Amino acid sequence: MSKIYTIIESGSPGPLSWREIWRYRELFWMLAWRNIVVRYKQTVLGLLWALGRPLATMVAFSVIFHRIAGLRGASGVPYPMLVFSGVLIWQCFSGMVSSGCEALVSNRGLVTKVYFPRVIIPVSGVIVCLVDFLLTLIVFAAAYCIWCRGVFSWRAALFPLTLLPMVLCALGLVFFFSAVNVRYRDFRHVVPFLLQLGLFVSPVGYAGAAIPVGAWRIAAALNPLYGVIGMARWSLFGIAVEPWAALTAGIESLLIFLIGFAVFRKQEKSFSDYI
Repeated sequence: MSKIYTIIESGSPGPLSWREIWRYRELFWMLAWRNIVVRYKQTVLGLLWALGRPLATMVAFSVIFHRIAGLRGASGVPYPMLVFSGVLIWQCFSGMVSSGCEALVSNRGLVTKVYFPRVIIPVSGVIVCLVDFLLTLIVFAAAYCIWCRGVFSWRAALFPLTLLPMVLCALGLVFFFSAVNVRYRDFRHVVPFLLQLGLFVSPVGYAGAAIPVGAWRIAAALNPLYGVIGMARWSLFGIAVEPWAALTAGIESLLIFLIGFAVFRKQEKSFSDYI
């Protein structure tokens, strides 16, 4: 009986098809489940940590930006809820980028010993962040119904669609950072700095309307999270968002995803040599 072998050698990576990824779907779910178990196993706070982080950040931002700096929320929307919505999206985004950056290095044993589509590793690493996001979203929905004494409108059904650019942008950065981190290990120290800087240039602790109209707002829209958070707040609170900002966020996120994936595939052939 003939056997089929897969030989891993240096060279240009072959074409990656959805059929090949589907063949290794069980490995993907196994890695994703392992990341979730490791995240919460033998922890003191467990799920309370995932829920407490955005709440603590919301309180800090409300004190700094609202009480001290004097910023105001949108009409009819309490400032803490405005901040809470931005914190949810930002922490999900930054968590995906942070965890995905170290994914390949953390799984060096798999990368160097067996064959499978390497793209599975960084993607499976971001699943736990989406789980945290869903859990925190439940707390946000309950807080909104209690604080605002109302229910969400029909626009809330579009909330998952407004997050698609964020997911694409995060995956693109994950592909890029994880590939570069394999060859240049000190790059992992750059990512937290960039994320810390991105927290303040994104409209997390303030409304997008607080940015002056003109060159400053155009410059802010170069950040895909500006349009993503704006669209999310439109779907949750009905706050107006500029159509050009939403379109820009979608185009930029798609470009970041394609560039990051292209860099990942180009460097994939040398992962085993440098890891």
